[in-house]
Amino acid sequence: MPIGSLNLIMLSASDYDGIIDDLRIYNYELSSVEIYQIFKFMNADIYEDGRVDLKDMAMLASWWIDDLCQSPAACMGADINRDGVVDIDDLRVFFDQWLY
Repeated sequence: MPIGSLNLIMLSASDYDGIIDDLRIYNYELSSVEIYQIFKFMNADIYEDGRVDLKDMAMLASWWIDDLCQSPAACMGADINRDGVVDIDDLRVFFDQWLY
């Protein structure tokens, strides 16, 4: 379905071959800054070099179990899900995106 389409079309199971893990519906148009913030929120590319790899894993490991990550910039981005601690939840997000 095209973005911005007013016609809601039901898709058959054969129309989409993938997984939707995050669906959000807004009643307004998102700005480019808002879209970036949503994308960046759960991005395991801690080094921001376009890859989720061992460099990112090393950064995550260096901050492992740190619970002083109270801002997005704290812990050098290793608190991927931004819940204030670098833990197993961040590791899960990392492995979901690692070498993908």
